[in-house]
Amino acid sequence: MKIIFIHGMNQQNYDEKTLKQHWLNVFKTGLNHAEQNIELESLDIKLPFYGDLLTKHQLNNSLDLNTLLPKSLLQLHLPFHLWHNTSIVEEHSPCITPLPCFNPEQSESLTQRLSVITALTKDHIIVAHSLGTVIAYNLLHQFAHFRVHRFITLGSPLAFKVIQEKLTLPISRPPQLHGDWFNFYSPDDFLTAFPLSEAPFNFEPPIINQAITTLVDKPHQITGYLEHPAVIQSIVDALKLKKQPL
Repeated sequence: MKIIFIHGMNQQNYDEKTLKQHWLNVFKTGLNHAEQNIELESLDIKLPFYGDLLTKHQLNNSLDLNTLLPKSLLQLHLPFHLWHNTSIVEEHSPCITPLPCFNPEQSESLTQRLSVITALTKDHIIVAHSLGTVIAYNLLHQFAHFRVHRFITLGSPLAFKVIQEKLTLPISRPPQLHGDWFNFYSPDDFLTAFPLSEAPFNFEPPIINQAITTLVDKPHQITGYLEHPAVIQSIVDALKLKKQPL
């Protein structure tokens, strides 16, 4: 089975090779901390890089934490009814960057890159972070040949109405998703700190939302999410389930 990592915004300082290595290092640290005896070399892991596309289109985040006071939060039409949090899974070494802004201008190029990656296999585990969750959601509605065994979203801004306006409509559970959708969010990561449980994401079967703690100083970074034992477990469990006969 192929694991596809889809990165978020502000990765232009990396190239495809160095960003993939960064994610692999974080993933390996998480596996070690969770005492999961899995060799990365035994896994088929891909990371389609689109940081160069963001640079080409001169896109970057338009919001930062310093501007998001309560007044400006209201202007974003945030779902404040989602501010209640479920039980939080603590983290021993507890990742914030600005709210990702989705622009569909890169969709065709990224679609082509993902098509190449997925051409030889149809069963995948997708792990997407931040802006990557928005891109992954849209692409999952475009790839008819895609078969996703588990969809894992980390620090997703999909609960924001301003982001939902950029999604493929109508908003629905991706038909290519044949397994569970796990959504991990951190209450400290207040730009993406909402569960995907209310309309229009009240799907059946429901998205499995889990609140976790990430890094105190940088709660939105991939490190705090991908190293978290609950996230690691969701990936490992998907790998184990796929090995079992249906």
